[in-house]
Amino acid sequence: MNAIEQAIEALYEALSGIDGLRVVRGIGVRLDPPAAVVGPPQLVWEGMGSEPTDATFAVPVVVANTEYAMADLMVWAPLVAAAVDQVQDMVVRRAEPGSWPAGSGSDLPAYLITVEVAL
Repeated sequence: MNAIEQAIEALYEALSGIDGLRVVRGIGVRLDPPAAVVGPPQLVWEGMGSEPTDATFAVPVVVANTEYAMADLMVWAPLVAAAVDQVQDMVVRRAEPGSWPAGSGSDLPAYLITVEVAL
């Protein structure tokens, strides 16, 4: 398993430890919120050689589109950030409010959490 695959698995494992949060592996998948989505990372090569040195993941934390959406986001986003911060070489940089396609033709409220990983 290469460093990118190891980082992805570590991220899945950290998110899977959050009780009640569904972890979605990949993009374009139908969601059942609350859920966190892990898709392909942005990769950076800053050194000599063919292996990337850094990866940046956008991890959408998605909730149902109800009158409680903002409150739900305020519950789930900090839990995701705390779980990610426990993983060695991973750090949460920001959380931006937005929306995420639910896979059913509609977008759902989300926080787009940026996770940086040193590979």
